[in-house]
Amino acid sequence: MKRLPILVFIVLCGATIAGAQVTSPFALSAQPVVAIPLGPTLGDGTPIYTIGGGASLKAEYTPPFAPFLFGGLGLDASFMPLNGAGKAATFLSLSPALGVQFFPFPRFGVRLSGFGGMYAGIIEAGTIINPVVGGTLDFGYQIKPALAVTLGSTFSYHFTNPDPALLSLGINAGVRYYIGGNKADLRIEPDIQPIFPVFYGHYDNHAAGTVTLRNNSMGPIENVRVSLFVKEYMTTGKPSAVVQGIPRGKESKIDLNALFTTDILSVTEQKKVAGELTVAYTYFGSEVTSTLPVTLTIQPRNGMTWADTAQAASFVTVNDDRVRNFAAQYAADARDKTSLMINWRFRAALALFEALKMHGVGYVADASTPYLKLSAEADAVDLLRFPVETLVAKAGDCDDLSILYAALLESANIQAAFVTTPGHIFVAFDLGLDKKSAGDTFSNEADLIFREDGSVWMPVEVTMVRDGFQRAWKTGAQEWAAAVSGGKTEFVPLLEAWKNFPAVDTGRVLQGAISAPEAVRVYQATATALNQFANAEIKTRANELLSLLNKTPNDAKLRNRLGVLYARFGLLKDARTQFEQVTKNSKDVPASTLINLGNLSYLEGNYQEAFDYYNKALQKDAESVIAILGKARAAYELRKDEEVKKAYDLLLKAAPDTAKNFAYLNSSATGSGRASASDKEVTTWSE
Repeated sequence: MKRLPILVFIVLCGATIAGAQVTSPFALSAQPVVAIPLGPTLGDGTPIYTIGGGASLKAEYTPPFAPFLFGGLGLDASFMPLNGAGKAATFLSLSPALGVQFFPFPRFGVRLSGFGGMYAGIIEAGTIINPVVGGTLDFGYQIKPALAVTLGSTFSYHFTNPDPALLSLGINAGVRYYIGGNKADLRIEPDIQPIFPVFYGHYDNHAAGTVTLRNNSMGPIENVRVSLFVKEYMTTGKPSAVVQGIPRGKESKIDLNALFTTDILSVTEQKKVAGELTVAYTYFGSEVTSTLPVTLTIQPRNGMTWADTAQAASFVTVNDDRVRNFAAQYAADARDKTSLMINWRFRAALALFEALKMHGVGYVADASTPYLKLSAEADAVDLLRFPVETLVAKAGDCDDLSILYAALLESANIQAAFVTTPGHIFVAFDLGLDKKSAGDTFSNEADLIFREDGSVWMPVEVTMVRDGFQRAWKTGAQEWAAAVSGGKTEFVPLLEAWKNFPAVDTGRVLQGAISAPEAVRVYQATATALNQFANAEIKTRANELLSLLNKTPNDAKLRNRLGVLYARFGLLKDARTQFEQVTKNSKDVPASTLINLGNLSYLEGNYQEAFDYYNKALQKDAESVIAILGKARAAYELRKDEEVKKAYDLLLKAAPDTAKNFAYLNSSATGSGRASASDKEVTTWSE
């Protein structure tokens, strides 16, 4: 019995030494044991022992590189009464152990281990020393960071010859103490990416970097909150998403959000700034806060990478007053004063292109940061100009000019998109036409971009601003078609891109006055360009129809088609001549010609005449969507509310999508108001 205190002392000394040498958890446990004998038995089957008791002391170590493993040294003492003899046998064992552990729930652990060592069996007749082996299964629940209560069972086999000296099942309950377990051990590893000032709004709900948190504590870490603060460019830290819990031995990667102020846009050269990363969490009911200094690299405000083309949307500063003011007058004149060619979107886009040309803007390749090279390197930093900077400089490379033209288009309420082909970027704008109308209007559908949502876009090679709109369009179309055939294109609508990369407010940080061209000069240039565009688009088709009409001058269908061609390109007088010729040559005027005459009258502001033409057309073709829509619009201008309602109800049944585009006609709709100038245009003609 004197050996027991000596063995306990050895185990405790080993625990103390090991605990001093490692930072990983080292545990000591003490467990009283109820020992149930399973053998051996006498020849008649009578058990040699009855139920006994004892104690178990263990020192255990969990390596940091394998938290699911543990090893240790156990000292076990069992006192087993001899059956009917009034005496007892004492078993003392010292056994190394190796096991696995896992934690299916916070604070709750399951451990399975095996052990093998030597035991001393002591009775009055003497002492034997032999090997002992066994296994243990136990469950633990941490009531405090360093203290767990345990419940388990141990199977042990004490060897002797020929039968075992003792075969037993121990039921134990006790406590386990983790040395150094009172304090939380959370490893914090930040990874903050270079910060681009132009995306300061993007970082509010997107990652500016990450932080990896590894829980090396003895229990779960809960309710984790992380915030990044940079005093120079923030007024407060931005809390990131809350992590409910990190189990012991596990890690979690958290995105770092950042709430920068517009002051960050003042950075014109790359610089490093000091920041502070705060991690707050709960550890066994106690609130813990850790603060870590970090260094951030701030890129210049004009910098970005081409890892995602949508990022360039942040440079499209449509809310800059100087950009809006530059675009406003030219777009308005194109809507209201020029010939009614195609639609107002097309005319305004052409006018803005002419305004840039007249302003003296030109293409200059950027030798230091060429798009051709940098667009192929995801991490390379390119320097882009904001629209105001390009307007002041009157020059830029393909990305600068694309950003400027896109900003002017969006300022005029024309949806724009970035279009990329290998090593190049340009712009497309939404024509506001459906596929059929676009196909009927333009001579070559390959010159347009047809999207899956049914929208039709016109590509524009903005670097050719000094070569005129017609050539810029055709070149853009050729570049798009060539890249599509190679499967290397990208189409990025600004409205979609702004959801993740909102346009920044540069009004306070970017200086520079802009002397815009006179509106009357831009209007004259726009009118000239529109005439050139019309001649280029309709000349061949018009000559073909005129040649056919020379052979059959009374062919109403051919003459109606010629009138529609003229009408689509704003040649309304020529269109009326053709339509009226049909009425003179035909005893029974086709519904299509009556509809087109109604369209002309509507465009000229003769709403009663238009209303009458549409009525006559409906008498011939009661299901004509164009005539129903025309009647509703004319009645609306005449304030014939009952007629508007009847016609609009028919339109809802016949063409619900078309009806949605003219919701202002619906008297039950709220906030639709009177029709705008764009609503009064006609883009659908009847052939």
